[in-house]
Amino acid sequence: MLHRDVTHGGLIAACCTMSAVALPPATDALDALNNHCVACHSGRGSAPFRFDSLDGILRSRLLMRALIEDGTMPPSLVAKSGYPIAHDRALDDSTKQVLLRALATPTEAREAFAQVSQCDAPEICDERLRFSPTAAWIMPASGGMRLRTYLIDLPHDSPARVRGFQATSPRAFGASPIRVIACAPDPERSLAILSAPNENGVESMGNVGRTPSGALGMITRVAPSFTLPEGFSFDLPKGSLTMETTSEAIGKCAEVSSELAWIESRDADTRVVRALAMTPRRLRIPSGDTLLTADTLTVARDLDLVGVLVKGGAFLRSIRLESSKRASDTRVLFSIPDFRLALSEPWFFETPVAIDRDERITATFGFDNTSANPQQPHDPPHAVVAGLPPEGEDSVLILLVADRTLSR
Repeated sequence: MLHRDVTHGGLIAACCTMSAVALPPATDALDALNNHCVACHSGRGSAPFRFDSLDGILRSRLLMRALIEDGTMPPSLVAKSGYPIAHDRALDDSTKQVLLRALATPTEAREAFAQVSQCDAPEICDERLRFSPTAAWIMPASGGMRLRTYLIDLPHDSPARVRGFQATSPRAFGASPIRVIACAPDPERSLAILSAPNENGVESMGNVGRTPSGALGMITRVAPSFTLPEGFSFDLPKGSLTMETTSEAIGKCAEVSSELAWIESRDADTRVVRALAMTPRRLRIPSGDTLLTADTLTVARDLDLVGVLVKGGAFLRSIRLESSKRASDTRVLFSIPDFRLALSEPWFFETPVAIDRDERITATFGFDNTSANPQQPHDPPHAVVAGLPPEGEDSVLILLVADRTLSR
């Protein structure tokens, strides 16, 4: 996979200042498979191939080996610059060689993965936890990326506090045209004024007033379940919420909808998480150009940064998140040198990052509107402004934060 940072001087490799956490090197191919692959390639994931059975591995053995060898899989967008993330799918050299040797021949694969066990998602029976749009929107067979947002009325007995949400059928979610689902509370039913008769949802919505889209989390094809770390939770206001979907055509007309369910919090999950959105200002990218633009906020009180969500269209190519107390005291918090929406997921830090009052946080967005952009939808490139994809660029970085506790 080509990794690149967009800078004023062009596209350069990202510098690495701190190492992201990786799982320990595996000496056993089955452990490596379970640690790095099965989360997506099983009944609990949304990937198109299942690797939780020996038959599935043997059918896909050559494809698995090729994608592991060239670094395409498992997907890992976050650079080894910034603070450690909770789980980095990237393979270290030792684990990569263990898997490649095990996949070299059918005989070696049978021996290495003979004890692999099927991994299915548990059925969610509690109806209080389920939510979904009342009807689906039909996405055309072509036409590029589309955004569709739904207003969902929550049952009165919905939980008051949640740790996240999930697709109740990850396999169905993975087969749909949906790439991203982001949820946000809308207790005032702000979206209702935009809804037209006989229409299912509206063409995009973005933030709900001052509440960022994604304020209650985000799921993707790579991560069809979103769960805050232990000890943290969201307040879930009574009333309504918005469900924003980002979808891409799959060659046939398809429904855009998903059956979702809340992940309830526990008594110990007392720290309330809220979302802060950072977006490019007055975005305009001339045809054939790259652009680096930043958004900065000053923290009003001591915070812990729990995680980061990133959404963007075809032209967003890199993200860099930094903080500083003084101009000479800048630290890299998080960096993605080669952003791709299809491989995006929520990223949580292994340990929440302390951000002090009056500290400045800067999100730098890198855009590429040249023919070299592998996601470029136009030939030749067209001028791009902020707006709906595929003609416009809709990008945002969301910080998931919690007020600092006295015991920290």
